[in-house]
Amino acid sequence: MAPVSQDRPILRSPSSRATGLLLSAILVLWIVLAASVAATRAPWSNEAWAANPAVTFVDHGYLGTAILESKGTWLQGVDQHLYWMMPLHPLVQAAWYRVFGFGLIRQRLLSVAFGAVALVSWFFIIGDLTGQRFIALLAVCLIGFERTFLAAAGNGRMDMMCASLGATAIASYLLLRGSRPRIAILVSHSLAAASIWTHPCGLLYAALLVLLMLHLDRHRLRPGDIALALAPYLFAGGLWSLYIAQAPADFIRQFGGNVSGFAGEYTHQQRFAGLRAPLEALHREWSLRYFPAFGFASLGSTGGWFQASWLVAVVLATIAILFHPGLRKERPIRMLFAAAGVVLLLMTIFEGMKFTNYLVYSVPFLGALLATTAGLLLETHRRSSVLLAALLLFLAVPQLATVLSQIRANPLRNEFQPVADFLSRNSAPDDRVIAGAEFAYVFGFTGRIRDDVRLGYQSGMQPVLIVTNGWYRDWFARSADGDPELHAYLQHRVLDDYEVVFKSGDYIVYRSRQK
Repeated sequence: MAPVSQDRPILRSPSSRATGLLLSAILVLWIVLAASVAATRAPWSNEAWAANPAVTFVDHGYLGTAILESKGTWLQGVDQHLYWMMPLHPLVQAAWYRVFGFGLIRQRLLSVAFGAVALVSWFFIIGDLTGQRFIALLAVCLIGFERTFLAAAGNGRMDMMCASLGATAIASYLLLRGSRPRIAILVSHSLAAASIWTHPCGLLYAALLVLLMLHLDRHRLRPGDIALALAPYLFAGGLWSLYIAQAPADFIRQFGGNVSGFAGEYTHQQRFAGLRAPLEALHREWSLRYFPAFGFASLGSTGGWFQASWLVAVVLATIAILFHPGLRKERPIRMLFAAAGVVLLLMTIFEGMKFTNYLVYSVPFLGALLATTAGLLLETHRRSSVLLAALLLFLAVPQLATVLSQIRANPLRNEFQPVADFLSRNSAPDDRVIAGAEFAYVFGFTGRIRDDVRLGYQSGMQPVLIVTNGWYRDWFARSADGDPELHAYLQHRVLDDYEVVFKSGDYIVYRSRQK
């Protein structure tokens, strides 16, 4: 059977002008939706951890974190140096805040901006691989309006910036390799290096970029091209080494401690556990990362099936590729299938924590593969075109419905803000509060709010108020196995020394009985 693209197409790609208008309209709609997510979701500690060094840099000129309790932990020296996270995201945030000012929504809008750049990059990637503007537009829709991608855009963490820089690295190489091959190597690997120094998951894109170069241009690569590709990584590594040299002991402690971080302290989850037990890692990859995020835990309900539909469609596209000889002969399909496989394999083996916020690194590849498979079939199969069009519409509706439902719920206003208001009314400016770092968005990153899951066990801090959430309480429960003495202290702390005075959503506020 011949490749499907050699058959007579049913759907014609729009003109360049129409494509530009359609892409602009899609991006405007996406930005409005992503900004709405950013304006309504409740903040969480990871965002504040990411923001604090940037705020300190703007105010004082160094990358320090005041909100995290570091005494007796692997966060040694975090009040002066940032070594447990890569440094580029805080530096870009600092520049962003100097222009637009600081705030939770402004921080998230930086992720929205990078999300838009990522979608444009994927448009050019798919357009270059397939030569079809229609398929490229379809990919932008299937990637951009998938709800975990939108969630990443409304999140102040560094993940969207990392994924955007990585996608732009691949797009720039594809667009420049024909006319300016040396420039393509330098620009693409500079962007890939920037992705790595935003988050270690940037290594995914660097690896794919190398594989892409070898696949497309191995016959014309010269020895000097290797040096050109390595130069950005060596330059970035050199600058980072100068920063590390300021406090190398703190770097070893922080960077090594964050291999598993907070989540690994009292669990069996370890970052590189997949190297020892790959089959178990494969099971955990799907059971802990994909199935919960895509509604498989509630398949008994209609809503669960709707949420799962996007991932089910990806699986069906994969089956179609495996059993359709014409699809397998398509070069774009083979390349995207291989790229998605590499990303899934590396995430399975090397990311043992199975955080769902890392889906932003794999979902675009899966969405691109789905769009390309569906687009090629839509172009050539009259009998299946209506069915496929209905399927793609079916995918869009539940994703958007879920996102719109979350926007209407507005947990920022209805769950988080009541707790912030209670703390404001019931504490003095010099009162110390132990709570998730997200409350620093209300009270400032000055140290009044201390994010300490040990509740002063190491520091001896005696807060007036303690605010726990699900993360804190899960950490308390897990400490029973990891450190019984600490667990007993935590139980005594919240049951005997403090009393519950307020609840809202996931939050419980305790006040000292001695106050």
